[in-house]
Amino acid sequence: MPCAGLGQLHDLGKSVPAVGLPLSKGWQDMPESVICPGCGARVPREEGPTHRYLLAAPACWRLYGEVLARRLAFVAVQPDRYPVDAYAVQHPGVPGPQASQSVLVHLVSLGLMFERGASPRVATRTMAALVSANKGKFRWLEPPAAMGGMTVVDVAVTDSESDLDRLVVEWARAAWDAWSPQHETVRRFYPRA
Repeated sequence: MPCAGLGQLHDLGKSVPAVGLPLSKGWQDMPESVICPGCGARVPREEGPTHRYLLAAPACWRLYGEVLARRLAFVAVQPDRYPVDAYAVQHPGVPGPQASQSVLVHLVSLGLMFERGASPRVATRTMAALVSANKGKFRWLEPPAAMGGMTVVDVAVTDSESDLDRLVVEWARAAWDAWSPQHETVRRFYPRA
């Protein structure tokens, strides 16, 4: 079940084999957990790799990789923009050329898919054209105070592939909606219809 708030999980009294992380009620309140600096989700404290400019806790980055791997196993339409865009805009990083570009182009992708019904392929082509035409010219968009009512953690806990598909789209929508103060700026970068 998707959560409200910053990664507060519901119905965690089960193990999630696809994620490989045993979850039990109350784990988010244990001292062995941390708040992801990007999305605000409470995740297990662990050592591990992270992205070089998306600020994320190692466990959050790991869960994202596991969700992507599960999606790649059954998504019929490639590329799979929703989880990539949702994760990127919920982990905006800090002001700088690469992070500024990343946030804007991923928001454009989400906006095109949700507001114009663009396919993931069209969104990807638009992103590439934007980067090509504007390399180094993107300005920092101030992130929202809260990154949305869902995070990758809420998606990772499902063991149902049909629920996974639905939850990924809901997560992407929540991430897009969280950035509503910046939507007018993002729309200026849509291709002319």
